[in-house]
Amino acid sequence: MMLFNTNVDKRANMITPDKLFPLPQDVYLERGKPKSTREQYEKFLQKVNKIKKK
Repeated sequence: MMLFNTNVDKRANMITPDKLFPLPQDVYLERGKPKSTREQYEKFLQKVNKIKKK
């Protein structure tokens, strides 16, 4: 849990956590952009299939 903006009197003056510092998952929030490439997906799928065989 993160506390922030404890002394703010207006909601418009509040700073949201995403404006404090960027997180890796924030990069992919743009609509229409895939989170990974086709090659990354295929590598991941191979790993999953390898684990399922065990």
